[in-house]
Amino acid sequence: MKGLDHHPDTRMSLLVFYLQFNDRPHTIYIPSQHAEHTKSLVLALNLQRNIVVTNIAAIVKTTFHTVINSSIQTANIAIDQIGSDLISAVKDELIKLETLNLVSIYLDIPIEQHVAANAYLELESIGFFEDPGCLIFLIRVTS
Repeated sequence: MKGLDHHPDTRMSLLVFYLQFNDRPHTIYIPSQHAEHTKSLVLALNLQRNIVVTNIAAIVKTTFHTVINSSIQTANIAIDQIGSDLISAVKDELIKLETLNLVSIYLDIPIEQHVAANAYLELESIGFFEDPGCLIFLIRVTS
């Protein structure tokens, strides 16, 4: 946390993790507001990505699974299929998770789906935000 602004009236959290992956070229769908940041991140990480800006809305039903790690008070909601009911499905899952007093909830969205850009903006509207170090997780700090 050295070098970061400290606010004594709020809880400061630092989430540090490393996910190793085998890179493969593929297309990702990003909202226009995040395209430049994503392009610079892809370039800095030397990843092979075709970045497409779109706002296509989903028409299928959302499917997902949740993994809870009670020892570190986190949950990971992994969206398998982005659907038109994404926000209501995620909100319903958040209500279930609320009683667990989690520190943070990670949401993994499949950004290779054509409707991901629109879903990304919808998720931001309910309190998730991008982790600047990665391309697939959205984080919602709960406490």
